[in-house]
Amino acid sequence: MLSNIKLRSLSIIITFILAIYACFSVLQSKYHEKELYDLENEWDYYRGYQSERVRLRAHLIGALGYGGLIHVYHNYIIRKTDTLERQSWKSYGYVKSIIEDLKRLSKSEGERASLEDISIFLDDISENLLTIKNGIDNNLTSSAIEKTVDNLDFIRVDRALIRLGEELLNQSPESISKKFNLSVKMRSLIGINGMIQSYKRYLLLEDENEYTATLNIIGEIKSTIREYLELDPELGERIAIEDIQYTIEKYEHNIDIIKEKTQKNLTAEEIDNIVIIDDSIALRGFELLESEKIEQIEKRATSVANLINYMEREQSIFTIIHFIFLTSLIVLFNFIIKFYVIKPVQNVSHALKRLSEGDLEVNISKKLYKDNEIGQLESAFEIFKQHEIERSMAEEKLRQLAMTDNLTGLANRVQLERRYSELVAIMKRKNEIIATFMMDLDNFKTINDTYGHAIGDKLLQSVSDILISELRETDIIARIGGDEFVLVLYAPKTESDVTLAAQRLIDKIMKIVPIHGSKNRIGASIGIVIESSNHSISIDDVLLRADKALYKAKELGKNKYVYHADVIKLEEKVRKAN
Repeated sequence: MLSNIKLRSLSIIITFILAIYACFSVLQSKYHEKELYDLENEWDYYRGYQSERVRLRAHLIGALGYGGLIHVYHNYIIRKTDTLERQSWKSYGYVKSIIEDLKRLSKSEGERASLEDISIFLDDISENLLTIKNGIDNNLTSSAIEKTVDNLDFIRVDRALIRLGEELLNQSPESISKKFNLSVKMRSLIGINGMIQSYKRYLLLEDENEYTATLNIIGEIKSTIREYLELDPELGERIAIEDIQYTIEKYEHNIDIIKEKTQKNLTAEEIDNIVIIDDSIALRGFELLESEKIEQIEKRATSVANLINYMEREQSIFTIIHFIFLTSLIVLFNFIIKFYVIKPVQNVSHALKRLSEGDLEVNISKKLYKDNEIGQLESAFEIFKQHEIERSMAEEKLRQLAMTDNLTGLANRVQLERRYSELVAIMKRKNEIIATFMMDLDNFKTINDTYGHAIGDKLLQSVSDILISELRETDIIARIGGDEFVLVLYAPKTESDVTLAAQRLIDKIMKIVPIHGSKNRIGASIGIVIESSNHSISIDDVLLRADKALYKAKELGKNKYVYHADVIKLEEKVRKAN
């Protein structure tokens, strides 16, 4: 039958088939174009939420304000050290680079105007740093130097940052989470034209208006913290908020000390030495709060991955249909589709699958670096991978914070229970023994009340250093209360080894001098429990018995150790005597 078909008719048939194929191809192309359009919209949403400009704005607030340029700038005026001079110029350069990056990404005149205001402020900072250096060389006081450089327009730069934030949020498809906004607001209140600015100016200029401003801003910061806590934060966020709250309370306490010392005609430098505060605690808290974004990033990334997988299945069907309609064209078409679409999508899909399984070392096997949707998809994967790495690091950091005592770096009660269970399992398997010490510091409360919590904290850290140096890596060292420590010695050879270890710790702790020239000393009382693999061991039961032995050691005059077994024997004798 086919042999009787005229060439013209065959040509018409082939043309008709090709026309159908062309129409189908156009329809299919439109369909896939819509798929890519949906993917682009989804990715734009993700990119708008986590845009480079929003992140740079948050970095700018940190680099310019609390813990950044303005903070270091004021410290340089007060303390006049070469280190702070170098840090000031380094912070200046960092802020300058962020401004340049934001200018490169700016999309509106409003953004550019705000960035220009901040650049003018930076130029004034640069000139002032040279003036401060000259004043230091001429032996001017900190207050005198502050008056010579009292030309910075903090209100203008603060307004510029507010306008910049409004511009960025208006251009995003969805506003940043309320928690993230509140964390940025807290950092801004502390830093740029905020608490630190008023606090340092009061220290330098003794201006009562700055004193009042500092207290007002602290009140606003506390209100923002309460608002954040009402949003039901996770454990890690609560820890971060507590760190920030602790630092704010220190500043609130110290502002009154500054007022008192000012009335005694002390210089700014002398007062600063008295009220110096460790800001690293609050800065660490702000870093932890940024991890709140991770959950929302995961949700958007999952949506992107589902769209990619769906496109891959549809494109495979499309390739098969092409093969059925026209074998001669499918070879070339299949090569193009496979090389420019399927293979990159498969690479990204496979890499996303491995990434979802926790493989953070995965890379796309071949990057084509095209200026099209596939190229954007490969770039999207790299950005998503980086966020996954940041999320993993943030989770690990949160786990460490949840398992560690903040002051000493030792294990806390949660880590003690976990490691104790592991140690008991090993002990039973190897038929070993373990010795548990419940240790309480003698006379610690008296010293803490006499010299203050700062000295008390240093004492606890000194005791921790002794414990770490004296015990082995296989042993457990934990702080479970104010001055209470639990030590678990794995597989001591004899009871004599346990006794020697206890006495050695007592002797070394008694040698600690809390403050130079002080006759007060701390000591240590220890309750000891020795367990073998034959017993069913519970951490709560062991600590209860160790605490009982500790109480007996206190009764015997402190700076002693007592075995729980000896307490039991003594109680038995008393019962028999009665």
